[in-house]
Amino acid sequence: MGGMSSGKVEFFNENNNLYARLTGNVSTENKGGFIQIRRKLKKASLKGAKFIEMTAKGNNQNYFIHLRTSRTLLPWQYYQISFKVVNDFKIFKLPINEFKRSSVFLSKQINPENITSVGVVAFGRNHSADIYIKEINFID
Repeated sequence: MGGMSSGKVEFFNENNNLYARLTGNVSTENKGGFIQIRRKLKKASLKGAKFIEMTAKGNNQNYFIHLRTSRTLLPWQYYQISFKVVNDFKIFKLPINEFKRSSVFLSKQINPENITSVGVVAFGRNHSADIYIKEINFID
């Protein structure tokens, strides 16, 4: 991969509001181009999930959710959808069936029961990332 991007994640608790903040610089130099925060989903029952509902805010830029499944075996395989954050917390309801595969070798549609991790990613272009993630849920 060899990328030159750099980032960090900080966790905050303000007035009983918990959130993570991902900041950094995304560089496409040297075949790079992303920073991310990712959570493995062990023993999660996602049967019937149709949406990812996320509460986030940030620096008025586009970011991505990347899903990995039991069938995304290589590091560069994932399913993604983009969203744009604004200065205030906003709830995003992202349809799982609208996530796009990174490779033609992956199934066109995601079976929610096969999802193994979810990541919030600053990706694909040179920019400064600054995003706050308050909550991510899988819902029917």
